[in-house]
Formats: sequence, C-alpha cells, structure tokens
Amino acid sequence: MNGVSVIICGFNSSKRIENTLVHLINQNIPSYINWEVLVIDNNSSDTTAQIAQNKLESSNLDFSVLKESNPGLSHARKKGVNSSKYNYLVFCDDDNWLNDNYISNVYNLFSNTQASILGGHGVAISDIELPKWFDQFKYCYATGEQHSSFRQKKTVYGAGIAFKKECFLVLSQINFTHLVTGRKGKKMLSGEDTELCWILYLLGFELFVPENGLEFHHCIPPNRLTYKYLYKFYFGNGYSSFFTSSYEDIILKNYKYLDFFPLWLSKRLLFQAKYFFVLLFQPNRLLGLTHWLGYSYSLFINARIVNQHTQNILNKISSLPKKI
Repeated sequence: MNGVSVIICGFNSSKRIENTLVHLINQNIPSYINWEVLVIDNNSSDTTAQIAQNKLESSNLDFSVLKESNPGLSHARKKGVNSSKYNYLVFCDDDNWLNDNYISNVYNLFSNTQASILGGHGVAISDIELPKWFDQFKYCYATGEQHSSFRQKKTVYGAGIAFKKECFLVLSQINFTHLVTGRKGKKMLSGEDTELCWILYLLGFELFVPENGLEFHHCIPPNRLTYKYLYKFYFGNGYSSFFTSSYEDIILKNYKYLDFFPLWLSKRLLFQAKYFFVLLFQPNRLLGLTHWLGYSYSLFINARIVNQHTQNILNKISSLPKKI
C-alpha cells in the first residue's frame, strides 16, 4: 500500500520514547498521505511498551505497539518491516525528534526520485552543554552532515534513515541475514546500518541525502557525552567494522585468496600490524588504537565467519540481477 510506516525500536526507552512520539503526533502531513507508527519493544524490562501505548492511544494516529523478544536492533527492525502496511519505511530511533515535515518530505522524495534509501541530518541536543570536543566526533552520535569519504558516501547513519520497502523484499529473495545485529542491551555494537546500506548498494539500489527537509534533533543523554562512552563506542565500532569489511572488500574487488583461508587471514593480519604503527603517529591515537583493538579482537575470533559470509554474499549478488 502507498504510504509511510514509521518504525521506532526501543530497549528500555521509558525515559525517551514519549518526547519522540510527541514529535510524531505533531507531524504536518497532508490528508492524501497514509501513514502509521509502529513501536517495537525490543525485550525491555521497563515500561516502554505501556508508555508508548498510552501516548499513542491519546492521539488519532494509526499505530501498533509490538514486542520482539530476540535482542538486537536488526531483529527489532525486521519485526517492524514485516508488520508494516506501507511501501515507504522510516527508522526513527527512540531519541530522534523528527521535524514537523519529515514524514511528508520522505513521501515526496521517494515519490519523485529514483532513490531507494534516504539519509537525514541530525542536530545534537542535550540537557547539558555539549562538550568542546563534540563537533569533532559528532558523526559517532548520528549527527551532522553525512560523510563524503568513500567509506561513508555509500552509507548513511541509521538515525532517521528511510527505505523503500522493495529493498527488504529483494533481501528476502536472496535470504539475506545480518552479520551485525546492532546493540544488544548494554553491548556497544554498531554497523547494522552500514551493512544494510552496502548490501543494497551491491544490489543496485540508489542512496540519496537531500540538502534539507530531513532534519531531526538527536536528544543525547549526559552519560553519553563523556570520553568513557566514546572509548566504548570506538571499541564496539571497531569490533563491528571487521564484519562490515566484507562488503567493502567486495566493492573494492579486494577479495584475493578468499577461497584459501590461511592466505586471506595472513593478509588481514599483516594489514592490522602495519596499521598499528600508522596509528601511533595520528591525532587522537588512543581512540584510534581503541578502534584497532576492537577490530583486531573481532578478527581473531570471527575471521572464518566473515570469510564464509563474504563468499556467500558474492554468490548471492551474482545470482540476482541488479536493480539498476
């Protein structure tokens, strides 16, 4: 059906979810646009589901509050996608306050462009003053302009990201499963959005980041605006980056020795050794080395899994014609 399904996944989101829903209730949406809100309670131990239910019942929105007991953001999103009614999907984090025209702009952009993926523009807000160092690391908090480097220009951060539902229908056809499941409880894992964008890029889907119209506020709690949090993020991101490196290898056609695991692994280990010495002379070397440690740890325990996954992805994308 033609319209927009907004999917909010939350884990113990009782302190965040209400303000997020208020900004959805206040959306300016023309009557010709059908839309709905789906709140996915991802195995919370607090009152997330009840707060969402009460707030949405007091509105005139078409909504559902659903439970996904399997922990991990990708599992919660899959529940939302499978339960959605409409052909355009918006993934709104539980601390994202979408601007008043966000949903209608998503609808119009998808209706008038070839894009199948849209990236938003997050603006950080908090109950405290943002640290002086924040602007340098704002991308870690899904805020600021989307990166233009090679590694990022085919991906966008997941906050406020929107998809045409056909993306997931094609992923279902090739029986795609995530290597990266996203955060599980307090585990600082990430990369599920990068993995999703890259597999869709390999399948020929187009990504677009508009100059304006998809702005939102990202409400960041004070406990995340610390170096302690940043180091945890870098380690978790490094750990997950080894998984998503399989897609980067395919894009760059950098999969020599893929069929011969010892040589493939040796090549990876040699690169990590060289990169370690490069990091010693870089600014913010401690954060860089923290990311390196996460990546290296993941390499040692997940190498065979990633090697096999890379081969599987190569086989799957070669068996299905690209969309464009």
